[in-house]
Amino acid sequence: STLSSSSAASDVYKRQTLLNAASGLYPLTAGEVRRSDESRPFFLSQDAAHALVGDDPAFEWIRREAPDASDEACRKTMRKMGIPTEAQTKPLSVLSGGERTRLCIAAMLLSRCNLLVLDEPTNHLDLLARQYLEEAIRGFDGAVLLVSHDRYFAAQVSTRVVELNGRQVQDTGADYRSYVGAREELHERMRKREVEGAGQAVTAPRAASKRETRRQRARSRVAR
Repeated sequence: STLSSSSAASDVYKRQTLLNAASGLYPLTAGEVRRSDESRPFFLSQDAAHALVGDDPAFEWIRREAPDASDEACRKTMRKMGIPTEAQTKPLSVLSGGERTRLCIAAMLLSRCNLLVLDEPTNHLDLLARQYLEEAIRGFDGAVLLVSHDRYFAAQVSTRVVELNGRQVQDTGADYRSYVGAREELHERMRKREVEGAGQAVTAPRAASKRETRRQRARSRVAR
């Protein structure tokens, strides 16, 4: 499912509160959270990378986080998330914020969870890592609760949109494309953003994406 908020100003607060409450990190003042006794959740918050500190090598950390995965599976997943072999031996403390975010996602993909709770998972990811994450979620045999401002990513992986409007929660029963298409005001607002930013937000990133793709493919070949 994908969450949509009708109020941009309170969007961050709403999504963080909801996801933390759904994950059991925030106590409820009303209502209840119902999860199957068989659910094994993995919560990926936006600030998950900040919790990775210390001098443990990245590879040793992920081996502890995913004890059931083989060494080769860990290395392969890390490479696909944009963490080359040479970076896997670096201490957590010297990794960039983006690398630590990728490491958290790699641990998630290697876990045996069946419920993913994801808050802006594509932040700090390059094109190839985003594509790999997209493929992994689409093939995931479980449930995914996703909050994302990445419209393309949301459209590719979501099957149901849940809308937050004030204190009301509505399950629209539609995927992201159908949800946007059925709301003329939202569709028009998104179209204007694309047109207004056409000189920079549309033209420039396309060229940058091609260059980034070539660089990432070259790095991937070296990492292998």
